[in-house]
This record gives sequence, C-alpha cells and structure tokens, in this order.
Amino acid sequence: MQARFPGYNHPMQPNSAPNLPRGFRFWASAFYFAFFAASGSFVPFLNAHYQQSGIPLQQIGLLAALPMLMNLFANPLWAAAADAFRLHGRLLTLSMMLAIPAAWLLAHAGGFWALAGLALVYAFAAAPIISLGDHAVTEALGPARYEYGRLRIWGAVGFGLSAWAGGSLMEHFGIQQSVLAYVLMMGLGVFAAAHLPKPRLADAAPFWKGVQILSTDRRWYSFLGGVFLAGIGFSAINNYLILYMRSLGAGEGLFGLGTAIAGVSELPIFFFSTQIIRRWSPRGLIGAAFGALALRLLLISLVRDPKLILLLQLLHGPSFSAVWAAGVNYSSEIAPPGLGASAQSLFGAVLFALAGIVGAYSGGQIFQHWGPTVLFQGAAFLVLCGGLVFWSGRARRAG
Repeated sequence: MQARFPGYNHPMQPNSAPNLPRGFRFWASAFYFAFFAASGSFVPFLNAHYQQSGIPLQQIGLLAALPMLMNLFANPLWAAAADAFRLHGRLLTLSMMLAIPAAWLLAHAGGFWALAGLALVYAFAAAPIISLGDHAVTEALGPARYEYGRLRIWGAVGFGLSAWAGGSLMEHFGIQQSVLAYVLMMGLGVFAAAHLPKPRLADAAPFWKGVQILSTDRRWYSFLGGVFLAGIGFSAINNYLILYMRSLGAGEGLFGLGTAIAGVSELPIFFFSTQIIRRWSPRGLIGAAFGALALRLLLISLVRDPKLILLLQLLHGPSFSAVWAAGVNYSSEIAPPGLGASAQSLFGAVLFALAGIVGAYSGGQIFQHWGPTVLFQGAAFLVLCGGLVFWSGRARRAG
C-alpha cells in the first residue's frame, strides 16, 4: 500500500525513488553547482562595478532595482511560454546562452544608460534559469521530489566558493576578470542543463486549463501571500543588515564573515531537507521557516554588539534555505500537470522580485525615519502575518 504524505496530491513511497534517467543526479548537481558558481563570481559585485564606473549612489540604487523589476515580468513570461509550447529544455539552455554575452557586455560597459540597458537585458535573459531548472529536476524526481534539497545543495557550495574567488579577482583585477569565471561556469552549466531530462507531459492538461485549475486553488493564493510577506523580511536583511552593522561599529570584513557563515548554514538544511519534508511535509517546513525568520529578525533588532550578529547568521539556513527547499516542493505539488514551470517562476518572482522591490523601498524609508530597530521588528511582525496567511489556505478551491 502506498503512503501519502500530508498535503501531497500524488502518492509517495518514502524509502524509494523513481527510475531516474542514468546520470540524472550527477547532471542535476552539476547544473546547480555551475549556475550558482557563475552567479556568485559576478552578480554580488555589480554594485562595486557601477561605483568604479563613476555612477552616483542614487543611480546605483536604481541599477540594482531594475533587474528585480524585470524579473517580476520576465520570469513568468519565459515559464508560461515553456509550459504552453512544451519547450522547457530548449528555453532553459537558450536563456543560459543569452545570459553569457549579456553579462560580458555588462562587465565591460560604462555610463548610466548603457549599464541600465544591459542590466535589463541580462536580467531578462537570466530570469527563468533557476525556475526552469528546478522544474526539470522536480519533474524528473516525481513522487520523490523531497530529494530536491540534496541536489540543490551543490548550488550553495558553488556560490560560496565562487563568491570568495570572484571577490579576490574583483579586488585585484576588476569585474572584467571575474566575468571570465562567469562565462566559464555558465558554459559548463549549459552543457549540464542539456543533459537534464525533459518533463513528462503525457498527463499534462492544456495550458489554459491548467491556469484555470491553479487560479481556483485557494492554497496557491495563501502560499504566494505568505511568501510575499516573508520576502519583505528577507529583503530587510539583504539590504539593510550591512548598514545596521556599520552603525554598530562593524566593518565590511565582519559583514563578509557573517555572509560566509550564512552560506555555511544552508548546507545542513538542504542536505537534511529530504528527511524533514518526509516527516513534516512541505507545509510544515515552510511554517517552521517563517518562525525561524521572524525570530532572526527580532533578535537582530535587539543586538547591540555586531559580533553577536555572526551567531544569528546561523539562522539563515533554517529560514531562507528551508523556505526555498519546501517552496519548490510545494509549488510542484500544487501546480497542475503541465504548469510546473509557471508555478516555480511565480514563486521565485514573488519572493525575490516583488517582495524585494517593496522591501527595499519601504525598508529604506523606515530605516531613515525610525531606525533599524523599528525596521527589523516591523519585518518580523509581517513575517508572522505571512505565516497566518499561509496557514489559512487549507481549502483546495477558492471562492
């Protein structure tokens, strides 16, 4: 008799995996490692590149916001095209190949308008990569999609290693050299992506029928609503933790160490997410992650010694990595057959783009007028509200 985990639409056998294509785990791990290694060697240093190009701080903020705005529209657009025309594999490799020259040109450009245009082109090309990749991996895993974290862990490894190496290249040679690492690793990523299996489409409903089914599922709205509020909390940390630490007397070196600790904290969460999801279900892990994020924000607001923030960075894994691993599983669970890429893209767009834009702008206003304590405590309250919104979506149909 097949066991059914709480909340899943499909039966699972907890101690077995489907008959996966030969070499699947290798190629999936290689894809995540290569893509995130490429991103880690280039993306974190774009603002420094803009500053070295003589761009004023106010315009740097705009250049940083433009990719999030583009991602909000481009990611669902690419994914919808992949689902509607069954072109998942081709669009994944195409988007990666387009991102390579866009990144190269961005690294060698100067002047606000040239940088803004190329930043938008790069964001458009790169927007769907992780959504389409996650869709390919979770579809191949099928009922064993809870093993996703053990493959995604290689992305955390790749990002951490390449960010360290990219920072050294950036410091000594400029972004024009670190982008070479991006080109190399993204090229390897294209090769790995080409070996990912195509999604099984035999039981897929027509695209617009799938849209209708998803649009009447109350769980989907409560999930995205909760993710949006939690994303504002993540945005507060991503954009303003460094300013808060500097106000407490810390330098960039201490912040960099905290970032490294946060990266290390992702590894056990991704590795053990298989067992956690088996025991708690994706819904349970998402709820626990929201609680960890709210606690993290609250404790940050109370700290007055910046060195203590290093300890709090250990909560990055139980908050962000848990939300991501469980959210990818939950999106795959809710999505009707044939609409998986669109569901993954909307999850990512809401968490990173929509919540990132709102959190960055509103957080800056709160930080300036009321200070970091109010910012982080207010964000913690929003995350708790997000948990309530998420848990309200138990009924299957909306309305």
